[in-house]
Amino acid sequence: LQQLAERIHAPVYLQSTARGSLEYDHPLLGNRTRSSAFAGADLVLGLGVDWDFRTGYGQKINGQAKVIQVDADDTKIGWNRSAHLGIVADPKALVGQLVSLADLIEVDEGGRSFTRELMEEEGGKRAEAEALAANDGSPVFPERFAQEVSAFFGSDSILAVDGGDIVSTTARWLRINEPTTLLDPGPFGTLGTGPPFALAAKILNPDRRVGIIFGDGGFGFNGMEYDTFVRLGLPVIGVIGNDGAWSNIKTIHQMFYPERVVAADLGVRPYHAMVEGLGGYGEFVDDPAEIRPALERAEASGKPALVNVHIAEVPRASSNYAQ
Repeated sequence: LQQLAERIHAPVYLQSTARGSLEYDHPLLGNRTRSSAFAGADLVLGLGVDWDFRTGYGQKINGQAKVIQVDADDTKIGWNRSAHLGIVADPKALVGQLVSLADLIEVDEGGRSFTRELMEEEGGKRAEAEALAANDGSPVFPERFAQEVSAFFGSDSILAVDGGDIVSTTARWLRINEPTTLLDPGPFGTLGTGPPFALAAKILNPDRRVGIIFGDGGFGFNGMEYDTFVRLGLPVIGVIGNDGAWSNIKTIHQMFYPERVVAADLGVRPYHAMVEGLGGYGEFVDDPAEIRPALERAEASGKPALVNVHIAEVPRASSNYAQ
């Protein structure tokens, strides 16, 4: 995929287990400009992509653009978004064939300029995120949480993500350099997948650091699997971005029914104490400077661990489906 992108000078956007197909710092990898790419593209190549809620169901693609969709499952072709050309094939095999033909593909200056503009926008948005992450306030600002958690886990961990807004915020920061090392809830955004995914990952990769990034709502679904981690002696490291609310849902309530927000507040609960009670390591943090040290203490404990970070309740773009 990297060879193809470099040959045709095309921006690449990855999701789910495909993250890591290009390294995090690759100059053609976009993390924050996919909507702009969809809006301005004249050709979109979807490789095993589900046109689901994560991609706006494919409806944000420029109406004049040609769409080529490649999937090994023929039922996915045209799912939610029609394709001008649907190809039932293994995306990896097809990319290999395209690389062998890439020298025949001419990229005009307009295409190169489009890619440059996207990557300049990417740099600007990354700078904006870094400015937000400089916030030293308590509760912890979500971008700061994402920055600190990403710095701890680095590029050699296997990470399961289990949440809504906190996952969409943090995923942009995670330095995923190897495919299938970011395990996300998939096309339905299913909560509760973090612990079972991490369980399998740690059993199969006992010598690798395995972590879970939770929202507080996501933790509520399968948090009791820490009992399994303890019984099996699996030192998985979890961290919660805990804003005490179903924030993804609460934002929608506030937009459309501001006078009656229903069952959207959870409270900042001591989930770390539950893990301690099961025999693991738990710690509560509300100071951004203590997030990494707390995660380091969690890892040093040698136990299944949970660092419960109190984050600020901040509306985020991932919740605003009206845009």
